[in-house]
Amino acid sequence: MKILLKKGIKIPLGLIAAVVILIILFQSSYFKSLAKQKITIENRQMLATLLLTLRGTPYLYQGDEIGMTNLHFNTIGECRDIESINFYQSITTEAGWRKTDALKAISAVGRDNARSPIQWNKSRNAGFTKGKPWLKINPNYQTVNVADQLQDQDSI
Repeated sequence: MKILLKKGIKIPLGLIAAVVILIILFQSSYFKSLAKQKITIENRQMLATLLLTLRGTPYLYQGDEIGMTNLHFNTIGECRDIESINFYQSITTEAGWRKTDALKAISAVGRDNARSPIQWNKSRNAGFTKGKPWLKINPNYQTVNVADQLQDQDSI
């Protein structure tokens, strides 16, 4: 069996299944930040359902359960991950990368982008704290948060 894509390209169903399984298996690992941004809400629901059908213990990484997306950094000062900071220093001074390109790379594969505080509601600091959070709050907390997900029958 094959699935026909919009441009007339046929892809074997087995290949699609293999890709879906790989995405599920790696969805909370290093590859999460690369794939998560491009997956729609509907597909996230499907992947979450498939994850629960696999053998073993299902797990969700922080924010997966409400569809949180990666945090993007405007300056290296917003990062706390020492690996990202060292990478930034190295590629901007030794490899000659532009600072904007280095920040894009860190936003794509760094660890801090998936460590932002959980977005509880639409209040200040996404309801996470009344103090200052260790990382900035993802600007989409107004639309992606626990309170809204609890009210949405079609939520992840």
